[in-house]
Amino acid sequence: MKCINCSLQQNDKNKFCSECGTKLKPVSSADITTGDNSVNVGINSTIDNSTINLYTRPKDDPKDVAYIERKQIKPLSLFGFHLKTTWLIYSGLISMLGSFASIFSVWNFGSTWLLLLMPLGGFAFVMGIALKRQKFAHFWAFLNIEAGIDDRIYKTVIEGDCPKCTGKLKLRSIGPENDKKTIVRCTRNPDHLWSFDPTVLDDL
Repeated sequence: MKCINCSLQQNDKNKFCSECGTKLKPVSSADITTGDNSVNVGINSTIDNSTINLYTRPKDDPKDVAYIERKQIKPLSLFGFHLKTTWLIYSGLISMLGSFASIFSVWNFGSTWLLLLMPLGGFAFVMGIALKRQKFAHFWAFLNIEAGIDDRIYKTVIEGDCPKCTGKLKLRSIGPENDKKTIVRCTRNPDHLWSFDPTVLDDL
């Protein structure tokens, strides 16, 4: 038996430590319990004639890695023409300039229609800039817009199998309206989620 305070070896018949005077408590079978196979070692602690096997969960556990891929790729076209990011930027800019010009125009004919084109032109301009820089944009729960290496725009479907259950992985947008983030989330268990990095996808 050892003192729990100074760790000095004690006589089993002692009730108090002969070194520091701490009350001794004999170890019985009731005091021996099973735990979670963990051990706590202090800075000044020593371990003699013992072997400790530490089991840690590997960092590359397959259940911690989610794999996704493009299940569908469809060119985004308008009037039979495959859209490009540069087209969105220029057409959006022209639409916005035309809308602003109609506000100060002395002719009222068609000015209302030009004003209605302002939100559409602004959306096209912002979308073109975003795709030019990041090559990827996610909208709502199902719509992904991507730009290829030739600046052509595609509508894609990105999915995968959940490594933790039998659910399917899909892209979802979470967070406040002004700071939404795209994540990979399981359709069966919403707690199974991963951060999403569009750069892991192969170039179109």
